[in-house]
Amino acid sequence: MAQLVVFDDADEAIAVLTDFRSVQAVRTGAVTTLERIGAAAQEFGLAGVDASIVRTPLAGMIGEGIEVLDGVPSGESVMLVSGRCLQPKAELFSCAVGEGIRSNTGRVVAYHAADASQARMFLQRKREPDSTRTIDVVTVERPWDVVRHRMVILDHDLKSMVGMMASTLPAEHVVTLGDEAVRVDATAVIDPCVVLDARIGPVVIAAGASVGAHSTVQGPAFIGPNTVIAAGASVRSGTSIGPYCKVGGEVSASIIQGYSNKAHDGYLGDSWVGEWVNIGAGSDTSNLLNTYGEVSCRWGPRAEREKTGLRYLGSIIGDHGKLAIGTRLMTGTVLGTATMS
Repeated sequence: MAQLVVFDDADEAIAVLTDFRSVQAVRTGAVTTLERIGAAAQEFGLAGVDASIVRTPLAGMIGEGIEVLDGVPSGESVMLVSGRCLQPKAELFSCAVGEGIRSNTGRVVAYHAADASQARMFLQRKREPDSTRTIDVVTVERPWDVVRHRMVILDHDLKSMVGMMASTLPAEHVVTLGDEAVRVDATAVIDPCVVLDARIGPVVIAAGASVGAHSTVQGPAFIGPNTVIAAGASVRSGTSIGPYCKVGGEVSASIIQGYSNKAHDGYLGDSWVGEWVNIGAGSDTSNLLNTYGEVSCRWGPRAEREKTGLRYLGSIIGDHGKLAIGTRLMTGTVLGTATMS
């Protein structure tokens, strides 16, 4: 059986997502891309992810690097899959030895190397696949792609979670709506007068999370482990919140990587927020232009402004970003790592 290795090929164009993490560690739905690839690999007959390789600048911080390929047993082939692939397809895990898979952007996103030596040469850009074929696969090419594809990816993740969770919903004081699944971990705390609205998608609340009184969670939505939803909050459809966050006010169609604070009133919509971000009270993101037209933005300070193909796009906020109270972010704002606003 081939060893499955997920590799990090992030570049400057998505740096706001990946300054402190590999591209496969980005939360792109209810889970990270790495977790999704691992689950998909098992569905397609592999044992799971054997190694996750990060870029050299991150290796010292994360503790993983290209040297892990030295542990591949002699004679075993190596299936390499890019961490950019948001929705893994069977073709990524089934290519023949020597064959590569390209996305419709022209990027090689999978390669079946005959051994660790060939895999290492490919990762060092010293070797190309013997042959390639192109498939339609969703990848991250710009920071706003995590917002573009969030609904499809989140729906996929939640449906996978639903089958593995047993619900202990305290029905006597929680209102549930709709026919989609609602799953609440036994250790989560749901206060009285909470509405879990599953009319258009599943709602999953993970271990140790708490949802304050008079809050509404509208599916598809994921509330991560030990996250606190403040009393009276509105978590709207298409939202995924990672572990150990504090969230209040209104959050819609957004992803929060984890360990971030938006505990007060204010609107966060169609956005992606990294880790250790603090959003001050009364801060708001705009996600729609006055013209109702296509949003354009820049992925970095030296980049040219480009069209995103999106009508609704809020903000991309890098790790350790800090927003003062009452901050107003314009449509399509990209804030880099450790930005003060």
